[in-house]
Amino acid sequence: MLEILFWSLLLLVVYSYGIYPFLLLMLSSLVQLKRDVMYVLGAGNARIGGQTESSYLPDVAVIISAFNEEDCIADRIRNLQALDYPIDRIRFYIGSDGSSDGTSEILSGIDDSRLCFRDFQENRGKASVLNDLVAEADADILVFSDANTAFEPDAIRKLCRHFENDEHVAAVCGELDLVDAESGDNLDGAYWKYERILKFNESRIGGLLGANGAIYAIRKNAYEAIPADTVVDDFMIVFRIALSGGTVRYDPEARAKEEVAPSSGDEYRRRVRIGSGNFQAFHRCLSALNPKYGALWFCYVSHKVFRWYAPGFLMLAWVISGVLGLQSTLYMSLFAAQTAVYLFSYLRKDGSVAFAPFRLLVFWVNMNIALGHGAIRYYRGGVKGSWNSTSR
Repeated sequence: MLEILFWSLLLLVVYSYGIYPFLLLMLSSLVQLKRDVMYVLGAGNARIGGQTESSYLPDVAVIISAFNEEDCIADRIRNLQALDYPIDRIRFYIGSDGSSDGTSEILSGIDDSRLCFRDFQENRGKASVLNDLVAEADADILVFSDANTAFEPDAIRKLCRHFENDEHVAAVCGELDLVDAESGDNLDGAYWKYERILKFNESRIGGLLGANGAIYAIRKNAYEAIPADTVVDDFMIVFRIALSGGTVRYDPEARAKEEVAPSSGDEYRRRVRIGSGNFQAFHRCLSALNPKYGALWFCYVSHKVFRWYAPGFLMLAWVISGVLGLQSTLYMSLFAAQTAVYLFSYLRKDGSVAFAPFRLLVFWVNMNIALGHGAIRYYRGGVKGSWNSTSR
């Protein structure tokens, strides 16, 4: 019985990270083939990711919640001011969430009629600020972003083009490039590329689950206020839209960039917080486990749920292999191998590994350690709406 449980746990992890992408690619290819045939017959549109340039320029509100962002907020405003979008059709709604540094003073000193700055004195959390800013925004399309993000000049145009001819499109996720703070180099690692492929193909089959908080757009009438203690606001906002029947698209041509956290400690804390928010989202979206959601259910369970619980699967498999190892050389070897990988990855969590496959392994193990830490924090009741900003 223990042997069956051990291999079942490992199979769930392998399925989510290895088998699911191949199944997704097969389904995506079939969907695209069908659309290509319809396009040839003159009965449909074959394009899936980005689409042709459009003159559609709706009123847009950029929504940003900021907390202690004095180091980057002035650059962010300059980035928004430089966007290739008509100045009479865009406004920037930025709320300072009880900042204790110079964020509010910097924003108050900016003379731009497009800037709608709200200085909230109490640190209530990002979700509360977003709810307030959205309620105030007078625009057809809401574009959400972060204070430390920089849009490409045409990013908003490319997000908005998806809303022109399809009233069912309710949200569009853009693409985020991570760059090194010192060199400015793009850190588009193997895992990040892997996630991009998944998003692209999930979008094709109608199973895109959420958005990156740095760059995504929604119709204002699709927004539902989120609970004040929400941690992963970007996922919850977009996933609830998808569960309500709205189409969510991914456009890799709508680009933004962001600097990575300067230290592994900052990055680890960010992942722990996101991890705790993932489990919060899971319990608030239990209805999504119903197969009636079709492609969305398939992608959610395969891409999210199994991965969120992967740290627990791996830990339980490690314990079981140790127990079985008392009577079996095979399982003792497996127990020793797992222990060695986990210890090596933890000791090299700063990324100081030359061999690329090992570096990817170290990244993956520490990502799961942080996710497991986040799970413990959530189930111990350590999730709250107020937040502390990090360098990323």
